[in-house]
Amino acid sequence: MELNVKFEFNDTSFTIHNLTEGDIEVELINIPLSYVPAATFIIKKGWYNKVPVEHKNINNKHNINYIHIVDCNRNLHCYSFDNEIIEKKRIEYNFKFSSPLVCISGHSGGGTSIVAKSLRYFGVHLGDDAGRFENRKNHESVAMRRVLMALFKETEDEDRLKDLVHQGMVGYKYKNKKINAFKLTNISEVSKKINRVFPNIKFLSIQRQQNKNHFTTPEGRNFQEKEIEKINKEIFLPLEGAPLFVLEWEKYFSDYKYAQKVLNYIGLDIELTPNRFKKMLDDIKFDNKKLARTLHNS
Repeated sequence: MELNVKFEFNDTSFTIHNLTEGDIEVELINIPLSYVPAATFIIKKGWYNKVPVEHKNINNKHNINYIHIVDCNRNLHCYSFDNEIIEKKRIEYNFKFSSPLVCISGHSGGGTSIVAKSLRYFGVHLGDDAGRFENRKNHESVAMRRVLMALFKETEDEDRLKDLVHQGMVGYKYKNKKINAFKLTNISEVSKKINRVFPNIKFLSIQRQQNKNHFTTPEGRNFQEKEIEKINKEIFLPLEGAPLFVLEWEKYFSDYKYAQKVLNYIGLDIELTPNRFKKMLDDIKFDNKKLARTLHNS
C-alpha cells in the first residue's frame, strides 16, 4: 500500500490530508534543535490535520524543517520541509550491513549526551539528522531512533529489520570515510536485534554514578531515583557476540589516558595529550564542577 498524503498551505496554517487506506502517524521535527518532535499526531484514514503556523513550536518558517510519517504498514517516510516546499526523501539501498558502526548506549539521564558530544567533537558521525553540535543534549539521529527504538520492537523478521534500517538511513546518511555511530538509550529490549542486523557493530555503554547534586533535568532525576538493577540492565546489554566497552563516565572526563582507550576502541586515529584533552572539555563546555562533586562524594 502506497502512502498518499497531500499538503496545503494558506496564510495561517498548513494542512496534511491523509488519502491513504489506513491511519498515519505524523511527527513535525526541528532537526537542528532536537530529536524531540515539536508536534505529533495521528491522522485517521480520509481525515486531515490543520497545523497553525503562528504557534511558536510549529512555525513553518522558523522551526519545522523535517516531517516523519509512519504509515499503517509501519514504514517510515521522511520529508524535508523548507518554507512551503516539502520534498520526500528517496530511500537508497546502498548501505552495506557489514559496515562498521558504534552504538553509544546506557540509561537515559546517565550522561550519554555529553559523551556523544565529546566523540562528535573528535569527528564521529552521529547522523546528518542528529542536530547541531552546539546543542547541550541529545545528539541523536531522529530517523534511526524512530526505527531502532520503535519500529524494531514490532518484528523479528531479519529482512524486515534491514528494510527498516534502509528507511532510517534516509535521515542518518552513513559516511564511508568516518567513524559512524548512533546514540540510543534504554535499548536492552532491542540490543540483540541491533547486534544481529549490524554484525560489525561495537557497543559503548555509559556507566555513571548516581549523585543527587548534579542531576537537574527530568531524565537526570529519573536516573537518580532508579534502582541500580534497572540501570545496570541498560548498561550491561544482552548481545550476541558484539564487543561491549563499559565507559566509566567520571574517569572518561578526568583521565586523558583512559579517554585515549575509548577513542582507540571505537577506531579513532587520534592521539590525546593533556592539552588536547583539556581543549576538548572546554570546547564541549563540560561542567567540571559536576565531576568534582561526583568524585568527592563517591
